[in-house]
Amino acid sequence: MKPILILLAVVLTLQGCNKDIIRAKSFCNVTNPIQDLPWLKTIIDAQANNKYSKMTIYEYEYQQEEGFLVDSCLNCPDSVAIFYNCSGEKICEFSGKNGSNTCPDFLTNSIKKEIVFQDTIVETTSKLSFIKTELGGCNKSASLQNKSAVIKNDTVGISIENDSISVFVGLNYICCAPFATDCEIKNDSIFLTIKDICSWGITSCYCRCDCYYTFDFKFVKSGNSIYNYQILLFDPRKSGSKLIKEGAINLK
Repeated sequence: MKPILILLAVVLTLQGCNKDIIRAKSFCNVTNPIQDLPWLKTIIDAQANNKYSKMTIYEYEYQQEEGFLVDSCLNCPDSVAIFYNCSGEKICEFSGKNGSNTCPDFLTNSIKKEIVFQDTIVETTSKLSFIKTELGGCNKSASLQNKSAVIKNDTVGISIENDSISVFVGLNYICCAPFATDCEIKNDSIFLTIKDICSWGITSCYCRCDCYYTFDFKFVKSGNSIYNYQILLFDPRKSGSKLIKEGAINLK
């Protein structure tokens, strides 16, 4: 996948949630883009019968024009991301398959607003379903100005409340790093990955400071079981991966 497409996918990597629409505030002169923009609803409906879909739609403002970035398959190497204006006209296209990038200034001249749609694979055989990853700390640019987000120890915490499970990871890492996360559930094992997706070199991606990043992996359980988990960090400045922590989660 080309750098532009990888960075566009950093916000969320979601797995295990069905047709989950997040309603947005007023955007493109509508309060609910999914329902109020027929062309956008058509794109979503076209994926309705695809059980392997990982499509994600973001609100963006590019060159002072509001629109939507539709990523056909979040974090897939052959994904195609297209930026449409409010009328459904194709403005930009980014392809991991053929490397096309019709708007090379998109990253520097765009503002991401929020996610309005996410559609991901459901793990039908598991009693544990991954819902989403909430990014906090220095994953949000405003936190770079907050010293409390910097001076903390690395942290891994697991909390269980009724049917909801949270695996919280806090890491000290170089400032301005672009991260993507992923979760894979295989039988009784959970593999959580946190990946620094910088591929342009230290001077292009990072700032000269350290910062505290947080990653809150959210799950819902539908049964009682024990899961082994492993949390890995991928740093492009180093070879291989770093094991942050491994252990077991008892849901019985």
